Amino acid sequence: MLRSVSKNVNKILKIFGIQIQRAQRTNSKAGNKLSDVMIAGYRLKVNNLNPLKTYYDSHPNYNSELKRIAKIIQKKYPQSGIIDIGANIGDTLAIIMSEVKTNFICIEGDRDVFNILKINSAQFENVKIIN
Repeated sequence: MLRSVSKNVNKILKIFGIQIQRAQRTNSKAGNKLSDVMIAGYRLKVNNLNPLKTYYDSHPNYNSELKRIAKIIQKKYPQSGIIDIGANIGDTLAIIMSEVKTNFICIEGDRDVFNILKINSAQFENVKIIN
């Protein structure tokens, strides 16, 4: 029954261009280890259990529209900066900074993920990170 409900929900959402998919599980044997993932030309560290690793490995242009939006905003408001609440490992930071050099504030509430964000954000200028 649950499968038919989700199928019907997806049919309705498809009208609006939205689709719900089950997140792919990562290899739990890889454990809590860090590995590298390429995002917008930057090498970022990511926990092997973080679904972002799978997303970016499978879809290198995942979230790439963010850099186009940021470029348009910076053109209209050149003094503007960006605040990323729920910054995760800094993937949004990397994507936007690949196109636009701007002031960035990254806020991440999870202490473990924040520690990875700290490592990843060190390669960028004008970035403040907050836990």
